[in-house]
Amino acid sequence: MLNVYSVDEIIILRAPAVPYTEWNEPIAPTEETVKGYVEWKTRLVRNLAGEEVVSSGNVLIKIDTTVDHIDKLKINSVEYPILTIEYGKDFSKVWTRIYFQ
Repeated sequence: MLNVYSVDEIIILRAPAVPYTEWNEPIAPTEETVKGYVEWKTRLVRNLAGEEVVSSGNVLIKIDTTVDHIDKLKINSVEYPILTIEYGKDFSKVWTRIYFQ
C-alpha cells in the first residue's frame, strides 16, 4: 500500500562506525537511495535529548534496516539532520517516519 505513495527519492547518508581513519582523516558517509514520501509540514517534535524543536518536514519510507540519529537525509541535494524516528506497522510491512530539521 505504501509503495503507491513512494514517489520521492531520498538519500540516507549513513555515518561510519568509526568516523576517522588511523591518520585522523574523516571517513565519508555511505549513501543509500530509497523511495519514500516527503511531507513538508512544520511540526513541534522532541529530539533525542528530549528538547522541543521545530521540524520542517517528515519522510515516510519502508526499509528493512534501521536508521540512526547520527545519519542524515539528503532531499533535493540538501542535507537535513534527523530529529525523531518512529517505527510502525501497516499491513504487516514495517515503515519508518523520520522527522528532519
